[in-house]
Amino acid sequence: MYKVCAFFGHSMFVECRLNYDKLKEYIKCFISVGFSTFLVGTHGEFDKICLRACLDLKETYPDIKICKVYSNISSLLKETYTNDKIEYISYPVEHLHYKQRITQTNRFMVDDADLIICFVDKTMTNSGALKAVRYAKKQGKIVMNLFNTAQKTNK
Repeated sequence: MYKVCAFFGHSMFVECRLNYDKLKEYIKCFISVGFSTFLVGTHGEFDKICLRACLDLKETYPDIKICKVYSNISSLLKETYTNDKIEYISYPVEHLHYKQRITQTNRFMVDDADLIICFVDKTMTNSGALKAVRYAKKQGKIVMNLFNTAQKTNK
């Protein structure tokens, strides 16, 4: 049986910088213990970094599956650049108000995942990423928060 990993993070990095090589090493470790499907959103910088890391690792691990997850079908249909190494998916959330689509998509991703890798500042209480992580913990999912491993940057 394959294992699924989902990524959640703030759309903007605030005063922090995630070490890209360290992120890749974490993902490699999870691949080595059977994680083979990676769900990546489309709403922020953390999503872009995770997608890039997964694509880089697909060169070494061609059997991993990368799913780019859209929170509405219209954005998926507007995708101008496609990559044959990625599957493009959208959950059934079109009936919801556009602000609720991301929240519900995040819940579907959590429900489908065994592991959550996140970049979440727990002090940002109104964050959709933090809400997704809280939901994941309530569902008994494994959560790895990389926020505390990030290096502070000078302004």
